[in-house]
Amino acid sequence: MPGHGKSVDVRLADGRVAAIGSGALARPGDEVVHWPDAYLMPGFVDSHVHWTQWAQCRRRIDVSAAGSAVEVVRTIVAAGAAGPGLVLAHGYRSGLWPDRPHKDLLERALPGVAVAVVSTDIHAVWLSPAALALLGLDHPTGVLREQEGLDAQQALSALIPTEQL
Repeated sequence: MPGHGKSVDVRLADGRVAAIGSGALARPGDEVVHWPDAYLMPGFVDSHVHWTQWAQCRRRIDVSAAGSAVEVVRTIVAAGAAGPGLVLAHGYRSGLWPDRPHKDLLERALPGVAVAVVSTDIHAVWLSPAALALLGLDHPTGVLREQEGLDAQQALSALIPTEQL
């Protein structure tokens, strides 16, 4: 990689990198900026970046360290979740857990509280019976995947005050 670990000059033209080199890339009239110890890297070019979800997660209970469904519930309870309103958590990944997420686990720990736990990849949402009821849904486990889960998350977003998003 050119310039890795050493100072280099970067010339920008029309918002794009026009040249990378070691010295004298500036032309008369160019604005020259010196950024000692800065690191230059390409901007995001991936159209599949979930900025909105990232921002929302900053206001939700992080359960990503949990190694089981029971640990997720303990984490939510320890965070002081009790309602009223919708309790939001994020970051579960159940693929290697010894147990499975289920609406009854949430109900036993937080009876009558609407709880929504979004998976790490946002392709699933685990809902308590009260959260399902908010959406007018009935589901055997409370774990909605793919389009059903994405639709539920969108519907829940419409019920959440903007400051809680």
